[in-house]
Amino acid sequence: MPNFLSNFDIYHVLIILPGIIIALTVHEAAHAGMAALLGDHTAKDQGRLTFNPLAHIDWLGLLFIVLVGFGWAKPVTFDDRNLKKPDRDVRLIAAAGPISNLLLAIIGTMAYAWFVHTFGQETSGFLNSIGAMLLSLVFINWGLFVFT
Repeated sequence: MPNFLSNFDIYHVLIILPGIIIALTVHEAAHAGMAALLGDHTAKDQGRLTFNPLAHIDWLGLLFIVLVGFGWAKPVTFDDRNLKKPDRDVRLIAAAGPISNLLLAIIGTMAYAWFVHTFGQETSGFLNSIGAMLLSLVFINWGLFVFT
């Protein structure tokens, strides 16, 4: 029987975890924000119109991401009866999450480029960890943009 934890690396988890939490939180908050902008306050009423990760993280989904490499967050719900143009608005709400990840990927790429320009690519210790966190934020957000 395979031992899935045999290659478990806590350093790697600590490097990617901030990027995962930021990406999932912004993604779900973007869905909630777009729904509110379009007239549905279901997510707001459920406390999901926030950048507090605790409102968006599904703990089992997060564990799966860490251990298996894929997982999920709590999906944002909305009531299309509250939307002015439901056919269009449902698509806008759906697109808000991936578009937020595209924006985070671009911002993260610029931050990483600045980091490398400022500190160089050959860093060690704490700076190396910061660079690795920025790079993981970039890749996680590109992945969510492409695959969600």
